[in-house]
Amino acid sequence: MKILFTLLLSIGLLSQNGIGQAAYIHHGLNVTVQPDKHFVTVVDTLTFPKGAAPSQWEFLLNKNLTVKSLSPVAKVHLLQSDVKAQDTGMDMEAPEVAARIKQNRYALRFKSPVKLPLTIILQYSGTIYNTVRPLSEEYERAFSTTPGIIDTQGVYLAGSSDWIPWFNNKLITFQLTTRLPREWDVVSQGRRIRHTVQNGQRIVSWISKEPMEEVFLIAAKFHEYDKQVGKVKVMAFLREPDRALADKYLVA
Repeated sequence: MKILFTLLLSIGLLSQNGIGQAAYIHHGLNVTVQPDKHFVTVVDTLTFPKGAAPSQWEFLLNKNLTVKSLSPVAKVHLLQSDVKAQDTGMDMEAPEVAARIKQNRYALRFKSPVKLPLTIILQYSGTIYNTVRPLSEEYERAFSTTPGIIDTQGVYLAGSSDWIPWFNNKLITFQLTTRLPREWDVVSQGRRIRHTVQNGQRIVSWISKEPMEEVFLIAAKFHEYDKQVGKVKVMAFLREPDRALADKYLVA
């Protein structure tokens, strides 16, 4: 609920201030998750907006992910390994969460001068498995957390996971298409535009045209409930079937 209301508030503030009209780096994310192997594979179609084109872009990425360029005009070069992560996610008040992630710093270099806007495709894959641990006693929150995990019990990827290339500290837009076993489901920000089963896989797409700080990929064997409120569909995802509990969330 904290995440839900925070996201709704952020979107509303951005729209009121007209920020949504600006140009941002856009991530077109095609993601395959293998919960039993703690493994993720991402093909990221990056679109860089109009502006001055540098000779190279630098970005940070989780060190457990191996990255390469699928675009012939650009190559990925490793600049620095084992960079201490800075938590860009919801748990900014808990630096111990970010300390569990190490990043690599890369440069995206071009064979010849480029013009913007520009689209580049990166592929990255690897294991993300940080066990759930309780926060230190000095934090008021009494629950456990993880900067990122892929497991048979569930998937949590966010800004703290460093699971997508981070080029700067600015906002981004994205479209996320995820493939998982058919019993699973996926929640992210924005609007769900696809929810199908194909060849034994659940395929779910979310799109956020509103700029965001991070991309959430929350997945489990959810039971979905929804309620139409005017033009808005309110949705609740529970681990166990419970219509009465779902109705409490939907009404709230």
